[in-house]
Amino acid sequence: MTVLSAELIEAFAGAYLSDRYDDLQPTPQFHREGWKLYCSNEPQVMLIAPRDHAKSTGFTFDYILVEVCFRVSDYVILIGSTEDMAAEQLSNIREELLENEALRAEFGIAAFEQDSKV
Repeated sequence: MTVLSAELIEAFAGAYLSDRYDDLQPTPQFHREGWKLYCSNEPQVMLIAPRDHAKSTGFTFDYILVEVCFRVSDYVILIGSTEDMAAEQLSNIREELLENEALRAEFGIAAFEQDSKV
């Protein structure tokens, strides 16, 4: 099993996700520090930062895609400040897994077992 690290997440995002970003910027140190905490043995991690620190991009979108693609966990839980915001993030992750051809090829993503739950 792959052991996640801040360096791996940053490399993954740069290689597979950076084309998706609207206003590409260098990776903030805050993201590196947060990913290091996410990859630590701490049972619970919480990060707080003001608006416009790309928290959703770095810690929801990027990190969950790494978890899923490297199959580190059997499942992930995505929690947002509202149900609609969580659903939007999940939709973004779904779209990336469906449309990012380089990601699909590298990680052998052929299809979803289940695409929606009614």
